[in-house]
Amino acid sequence: MPENYKISFAITPITSANSSNQFARTTSAIYIGGGVSGKGSIKVGTIGINGLANTSIFTSLNVGQIYPIKANYVLSANTTATNLIGLI
Repeated sequence: MPENYKISFAITPITSANSSNQFARTTSAIYIGGGVSGKGSIKVGTIGINGLANTSIFTSLNVGQIYPIKANYVLSANTTATNLIGLI
């Protein structure tokens, strides 16, 4: 059953993370709107329970899909996907 998201916002990938440019809330999912040849990748960051930043790269994501990725920010390095929408 599809999840009902209550908040959506455009994501602009950033060059480096700090407390002033992270999302106000952690995403529940991210929509991939564009990419190269129908696919894209994103490098996301989260703040772990230890308070340290952790990053992960998701590759070969299909355009037009919603992925259940919890993130506090998206980094521009290694991100080829475009038209990203954060969902909460």
